[in-house]
Amino acid sequence: MPLLPSYSDRFHLSKTGAGLVLAAYPLPTPVIGLLSGLVTPRVGGRRMALAGSALLTVSTFAFALAPNAVVLDLARALQGTAAGITWAASIGVALGQHAQ
Repeated sequence: MPLLPSYSDRFHLSKTGAGLVLAAYPLPTPVIGLLSGLVTPRVGGRRMALAGSALLTVSTFAFALAPNAVVLDLARALQGTAAGITWAASIGVALGQHAQ
């Protein structure tokens, strides 16, 4: 069963509300990815990748257990944030950037 119709029913989301749930993931990803690209050389790619993975884990649990639409949207935005961090850190690891 697709999740969005289930969440739309559970939280009585309008089409705009359902669209916000979908849009909350990609909105922070590019900005956070760029910022993480600046931080990764200082902190280290592996540490950043682990931080992004930990954030993804926590935000996925929050998404699954969301009691309302606001928490659902925030959890989805945190998932996108985690993706941006992990993406930039993974590129840093691939390029051999280590903490200095």
